[in-house]
Amino acid sequence: MNLPSVVLFRPARSRISALVVLILVSGMMTLVAPSASAAVETPCTSGSSSYTMTANKVVSGLLFDQNWPGSSVTVDVGPVGSTGCLVKITRPSGWIGLVGTLGNAWKVEPNPGSGLQSATIGKVYLPNCTAPGAVSNVEANRPSCSASLLVNGVAASTAGIDFTFTKNPVLTVTKPGLGSGTVSSTIINQVQGINCGTNCLQQYPVDTKVTLTAVASLGSTFDGWVNAPGCLGLTSCEVTMSQDRSVSAVFVQDGKTQISAELYGHGHGTVVSSPAGVDCPGTCSSAFFLGAPVTLTATPDSDSLFVKWLGDCSGTTTTCNVTMDSNQSVGAVFSLKPVPTDLSVTKNGTGAGSVASAPAGIDCGTTCTHAFDSGTTVDLTAAADAGSTFSGWSGPCSGTGSCSIELNSAVEVFATFALKAYQPDGRVAVGSGAVAGDGVYNKTGKGQTKSAKAARGKSVMFTWSVQNDGNAADTVKLKQSANSLGGFNVKYFVGKTNVTKKIKAGEYSKQLPVAASVTVKVKATVLTSADLQSTKKLLLTATSTKDGTKKDAVRVNITAVR
Repeated sequence: MNLPSVVLFRPARSRISALVVLILVSGMMTLVAPSASAAVETPCTSGSSSYTMTANKVVSGLLFDQNWPGSSVTVDVGPVGSTGCLVKITRPSGWIGLVGTLGNAWKVEPNPGSGLQSATIGKVYLPNCTAPGAVSNVEANRPSCSASLLVNGVAASTAGIDFTFTKNPVLTVTKPGLGSGTVSSTIINQVQGINCGTNCLQQYPVDTKVTLTAVASLGSTFDGWVNAPGCLGLTSCEVTMSQDRSVSAVFVQDGKTQISAELYGHGHGTVVSSPAGVDCPGTCSSAFFLGAPVTLTATPDSDSLFVKWLGDCSGTTTTCNVTMDSNQSVGAVFSLKPVPTDLSVTKNGTGAGSVASAPAGIDCGTTCTHAFDSGTTVDLTAAADAGSTFSGWSGPCSGTGSCSIELNSAVEVFATFALKAYQPDGRVAVGSGAVAGDGVYNKTGKGQTKSAKAARGKSVMFTWSVQNDGNAADTVKLKQSANSLGGFNVKYFVGKTNVTKKIKAGEYSKQLPVAASVTVKVKATVLTSADLQSTKKLLLTATSTKDGTKKDAVRVNITAVR
C-alpha cells in the first residue's frame, strides 16, 4: 500500500490576500525543528529532510510580485493512521506571503492511493525571526528578518502549517473455503484494486462502490459470498465503502460440496452441523463429501426464539436435513422473545368519546391500559360521543385518523375530545309528561315523536323544549313544518307571548347561553270540521344560527276522535 501524502494547492489569483507566510530556500522547503509555539505538534517525518513546494504567485515585499513556478507541494505524512503533522519552512531575505484567490485559503487534498480520506489545515504558525533584535514591522505587522539567522549566507525567517488526516475505510477480502481462487476489483479513480491472490486489503475513498469478481482455480468451485447482502449466487458483488468492510469469498474443492450458513433477524442463536463442520457464528461454512447427509440444528439464545429457515432449508422446526448433492446455502432467522409491554391511552379535553384497539385489549371506555407482546403493531381508533368531536392524537401519534404503533417499549397515547361548539337539543312531551328526545342531531325527528288524540272542539297541549348542549353561546331559530292543517288549529306560546306567526314563518329566534333552554307551549285544537281519525303531523325544528348545519327536530301528531 502506498505511503500516504497530501497535496497543497491554491486556485488562480486575481486579488492578493496573505494567508500564511512561508520561506523559500533555492526553490526547496527545508524541514526544521518546530518553534516553541508548536511544541505540541508532531513534525512531519519521512526519509527526506526537504519537501519541494511551488506556487503560481507569491508576494515579496510591498510593491512587487514575484513569480514562483508551479502550483503544488507534496508533503509526506507518515504511515496510514497518522493523526497529523507540522511542516516547517525556512526562506532567506525577509518574508514571502503565499496567497489564495479572493481570500480563499490554501486547500489540502490526499494524493490518489494515499489511503487518506481527507486532510485539513489545523493551525498556521506565522513567521518566526530567530535572530534577536532582527524584527522590523512592515505592512500588517508581518515580521522581516535582516540578520543572524542565515541560510546560504542570507538572513531568514520561518513559518509552519499543521495538518490533520482521516483514514479511508478498508475493504478486507478473505477466502475461508477449502478450495482456491482469486477475488479482484478494478482500479477506481487511481486507487489500486483488490487482487486476492496477494493483495486482499485496500483502502477506498468513502462511499466508493467496489465491484468484486470471484474466479475459482482449477479443481475448485466458487460457492458464494459471506457478509455481502444481495450477492448470493453471483460471481460479482458490489460493496459500498461507507465504513470498514470484510467480505468472504467461499471456494470449495471439486469432489466435495460446501454448505454455508448465515444468521438473520434481531434475535441471537447458533447453527451447528452433524457431522461437525459448521458452528456458526464462528465457522459458518464447511465442505462435505458429495452425497453426504448433513443435519443442521438451530439453537436460540435465552433471550431469543428460532423463527424459520431460509434458502436450501425451510420450515420452522429447529433441525434441517440436507443431502450434499450440490453446494448448499441456508439462513437461520432468530427473533427476540416478546415481553409484556404496556400501551396506555389517556383521554383529554372537554368532550367525550372512546378508544378501541386492534388486536383487542384497549376499550377506553373502561380499559385504558393493556399489556401486548413486544413487537406487536397495535391500531387505535377513536370515536367521539354525541355532542363531541375527536380533536386528534398526541404522543407517538398525530392527526385524527387511526393511530398505529409498534410496541418496542411502554407507550402512552393521548386522545383529545372536544364538545361541539353549537348543539341545539330538542325534546317534546305531551303536557308535562315524559319527554321524547335523544340529544343527537336528528333533522327528521325520527324516533323523537309525541302523539295525542282530541275530540272535535277540544284541545291538547304539548311542551317543546330546546336546550343549548354546545360549549358556546348560541342563537337558535324555531320553525314548524306541517302537512295541511285543515280541521286543526295550532298555536305556539313562549311564556304568555303568542309566537305562532314567527314560528310558522321560521323567524322566531332565541339566544341561549351554554346549557340554557327555551320552552314553547304547543296548543293543538281539533275543529268541528275535522274528519274523524284524521291526523296532523308537525315537524318542529331548532337550528343553530351560529352554525346552520346543526339542527335537531321533534314530531307532534294530533288525531281527531269522537
